[in-house]
Amino acid sequence: MRWRSSGETDEERVAKVAEHVKNEHNSEDVTSESVAFLISTTTRLRSEKPGF
Repeated sequence: MRWRSSGETDEERVAKVAEHVKNEHNSEDVTSESVAFLISTTTRLRSEKPGF
């Protein structure tokens, strides 16, 4: 899947978000896997519970 606004793949977008969070919070605990999990969980919740 590509992000409409940037044309990035999911993997590229997740890596960029993970890097941003690491830099903003000085945390090495943030991984692409944890960001992907949060994005997928939020997406699922939004589809299951409108208004989330």
